[in-house]
Amino acid sequence: MKRCLTIEEEIFINQFSQNIHSLETMNEWFNSHGITDKKDIIYNLLNMVIQSRPTYEDISESAFSIKKNTSSSAIKLLNRISHLLNSVMRFVIYLKKN
Repeated sequence: MKRCLTIEEEIFINQFSQNIHSLETMNEWFNSHGITDKKDIIYNLLNMVIQSRPTYEDISESAFSIKKNTSSSAIKLLNRISHLLNSVMRFVIYLKKN
């Protein structure tokens, strides 16, 4: 069974999407978890992205400009999470190779 994020973890992730926490801090938090928890965190992050209801335009703009500064919550969340997911994907590739 997948574990749900705690309220504190959800707040932490939302603060990350608002640039309150750095990518380095987020990566440290993520890397402090075991592989099973990391999978569950990714699952929960994807659900958060879905719940933010990004439009096609949001996703398209985000794909072209990761560092785009805009007031759209969906763009901020997608931009910040995309950095984290890239780190996660590098970790997954590393695990598959070893």
